[in-house]
Amino acid sequence: PETKPLLTDVPKLRSLTDPLKKMSKSLGEKSYVALTDGPEAIQEKLKRAVTETTGIVSMTEQELEHRMSLHAAAHEQDEGLRGMAGVWNLLTMLRIFGSPEEADRVRAAQPIKYGDLKKLVATRIAEHFSTFRANRAKLADDPEKVARILADGAKKARTVAKKTMEDVRRTIGIR
Repeated sequence: PETKPLLTDVPKLRSLTDPLKKMSKSLGEKSYVALTDGPEAIQEKLKRAVTETTGIVSMTEQELEHRMSLHAAAHEQDEGLRGMAGVWNLLTMLRIFGSPEEADRVRAAQPIKYGDLKKLVATRIAEHFSTFRANRAKLADDPEKVARILADGAKKARTVAKKTMEDVRRTIGIR
């Protein structure tokens, strides 16, 4: 089936190693959680995620975003801001992969024990993608099935592309 966008209320997730930047593979393997990461890998990556040190969420997510939007380059060395961005990143991931209520409970129970929060977020992410990982493993065990699926998809794509190119040629007057 044709893919459809999955739009969420989260414009971006932040890097685990530098939460002043968006989550990206270009920042290194420890900066992101891959869909294919198993529970242990997710746990290890999140264990090292940047947070602040007090356990107190001292600004709202909106205040953080506002502060980060002002002269972003000037904040590159602001460890307090980096730590707070890391905390909000974990809370955002918990809201997405767990539930908003769960994230609210963690935030309300300040000071937050970041080790516990990181384990909880890792568990929720691993649970969320467990079906994906299982389906991927099944496909990896049957390369002939994958080849058939790709061949069928290519055949359908060629049919659509042929019609599109006929329409283009007719529109620009080549045919």
